[in-house]
This record gives sequence, structure tokens and C-alpha cells, in this order.
Amino acid sequence: MPEGAFVLPPRDDAAEYDESSDVHNVEHDPKHVVWRKSNKAFIKLLVVPNANLQANQDVVCGFSMEHIYTNILVATMENKQPQKSHHRVRIFFNLGKIT
Repeated sequence: MPEGAFVLPPRDDAAEYDESSDVHNVEHDPKHVVWRKSNKAFIKLLVVPNANLQANQDVVCGFSMEHIYTNILVATMENKQPQKSHHRVRIFFNLGKIT
């Protein structure tokens, strides 16, 4: 899997529809990002198993996904700093066994 990050622009919670066609000047590697619209993306990753895996061992691939939510509506109404919530999720895929 490639090293680094794929960055999505923030979603506008105040917008009626989340269908912005802007790409928000986010640069990405076209080998990995197949499609992008607003704050959504379809990514394609090539996984190469470690050479030291033996026959019948599981190939496990993992990555982490981070989401930062900023609540600006409450902050605007109460004249406070925006409240941020950080979420990080680890995702693992079992891709099968080495043959």
C-alpha cells in the first residue's frame, strides 16, 4: 500500500445539498484516486504481500482513517471557538491465504 494520506475537503453542513463540484485544490495521485467529488473519493490500492509469508498464511492489509468534525453552528450562535471532534478508526482486511 502507498505511504501517505488521502485528504478530503470538509463537507458544508449548512449547504442544502452536498454536491459541490469543487475539488478544493486538493492534489492527489491519479494512480490511486479514481474518482473525487466534493468530500467523497473512490481510491484504488495495490497490495503486495510480504515476501516472508509462508503458504496458507493469511494476507492482512490495514490502514487507519481519521475524521475531524468541526461544529461551527453552535460556536457561531454562542460566540465561542468551534468545537472539534477527532475520530480515528483502524480498518483491517483479510485478503485470503498465500497459495
